[in-house]
Amino acid sequence: MINPDSKHILKPLALIKEDGSFKYNNRLFDNYLVSEHADKGMLLDTVINILDSGQQVTEDLARYWFPSILKAVQSIHEKGFAHLDITHEKIFLDSNNQAMLTIGDCA
Repeated sequence: MINPDSKHILKPLALIKEDGSFKYNNRLFDNYLVSEHADKGMLLDTVINILDSGQQVTEDLARYWFPSILKAVQSIHEKGFAHLDITHEKIFLDSNNQAMLTIGDCA
């Protein structure tokens, strides 16, 4: 398991292996990774809340999030790994609205 030192990566706390499987979003899982808590949740939820309030995601806001996403990817690559699934479900926000990436899909 990667143990990243970047503040832009959610730190893994535990890998839980199950004999059975559980279903989430119509997918079956046998293992799951427990990571540190992201205070503001998924980036997608923040974007949806902004849009639902009748506002737009500004370029300035995107420029604020994007460098921290790139720093997370750079940190993963520096450890010799690649993230295999960077999606809206894998990007979270900390208490300072900095983007953080989960590392569950790295190889």
